[in-house]
Amino acid sequence: MIWGRMMKTLLNQKMLRREPLPSGVASAQWFPGVIPCAIRAETSERGGVSPPVLERKPSSEEPGGLRHPAQKPLTLSRTAPMGDISFQTPQRICGEHYRHMLRLHHFAFLIILSFTSLTILSAADTPASERLPIKHQITGLFLPERERDLKDLFEQQADKFPNIKLVSIDFANAEASFDYEPAKVFPGAKPEQVVQRFDDMLRNATRHTFGVKPLRTIERDKLKRIEIPIVGLDCKACSLAVYEMVYKLQGVELATASFKEGKLTALIDPEQIDQAEIEKVLKQRGVQLAQPEEKK
Repeated sequence: MIWGRMMKTLLNQKMLRREPLPSGVASAQWFPGVIPCAIRAETSERGGVSPPVLERKPSSEEPGGLRHPAQKPLTLSRTAPMGDISFQTPQRICGEHYRHMLRLHHFAFLIILSFTSLTILSAADTPASERLPIKHQITGLFLPERERDLKDLFEQQADKFPNIKLVSIDFANAEASFDYEPAKVFPGAKPEQVVQRFDDMLRNATRHTFGVKPLRTIERDKLKRIEIPIVGLDCKACSLAVYEMVYKLQGVELATASFKEGKLTALIDPEQIDQAEIEKVLKQRGVQLAQPEEKK
């Protein structure tokens, strides 16, 4: 339907024209090309119309006087119930048809380009309601109370996170879902650079108490949960300090530090690290570990 309307418009605007046919020829079909064409109609004693047959002619003239040695003009032989007629289509007619077809091709190209551009623009401007949230692992969620801190941050300091909306928080897995367009928020960033850019933004806004890192690739059932009781863990700042000593270690996928419970918990990859190594790091940093009977 669209192409039919377009062809009608072109004909109305005289971008395509039917050239007058020689006297005695009922109809003729022009075959587009870059070479001049010749049309010959013949009669048959029995009458009737047979399919067109293309034949080569020795002439190699082209519209405008150009020559293509490798190409030869086409002749259309057609059987029609009419007198024996033979004529050569003037070079001028084929040349004008060729120019008209070029205009049509250019117009069709512009139509296709317009549809393609509209498709790309509509994809770029996808409404937020149709986009899937992007999930990241969040560092700094070492206490349940920190979930509220993160929500308040995006609500009260939204100007620091333009075009980024916090959708939900999963404290158990230290993950959060966000609604944003990476190409719009971080222009020029490659896919692997988006997390780093987001991490820098979040750290600068929270004095490095929150951060972003890629989602873990190890399944949770392959991780081991450990608990380490700690003496003197009695405030939020102390919990943050202990947490930061541990969560950056290779093989630690998730960690929490609770001053209310007086202990550190972590999910670790047993193939990369064990509890003894973590306890060694804590002792080296001056953290006093509690014995079972010393637990709070």
